[in-house]
Amino acid sequence: MNASDLPYVIVGLAIYASPVVAFYALKVPFLLTLRNALLACHPDNRRMDPNAVWLGLIPVFSYFWHFRVIHAVADTFRAEYRDRDLDDTGPWGERLGWRAQIYLPLLAVPAVNVVAGILFAVFSISYWVLVAFRTRELRKLDEERAVRHRVLRAVLCG
Repeated sequence: MNASDLPYVIVGLAIYASPVVAFYALKVPFLLTLRNALLACHPDNRRMDPNAVWLGLIPVFSYFWHFRVIHAVADTFRAEYRDRDLDDTGPWGERLGWRAQIYLPLLAVPAVNVVAGILFAVFSISYWVLVAFRTRELRKLDEERAVRHRVLRAVLCG
């Protein structure tokens, strides 16, 4: 290789690395959503340490780890809703998350990768939205409880 080949090598590496960079650019906010979901729940109801979701950044291991995370987030939500005497019938996202994970390895199969990619995206986004919605719902309830507490305190103490 000589110096004149360097621009081609750089462009080739950029083309090769761009899907990996894009994947992690989406993976980090996704994992942050899962972490925030666990943090929104009382520690006694958590089925996993919130920071453990970051193990999902490890290539290959993350595929298997994510099944554990999906189950832990669903169980955490279920326990938190039950603990707060809220409707705990779900959905908690296990089926959506698992379906997304099942389609992920099919992206490597040329005969079905386009369909698998679409299904992976649909189920992943649906799972992400559901987890974010449940987290927002819990945070909103926390804010309402804090306001009621401040009003009650002002009435009783002031």
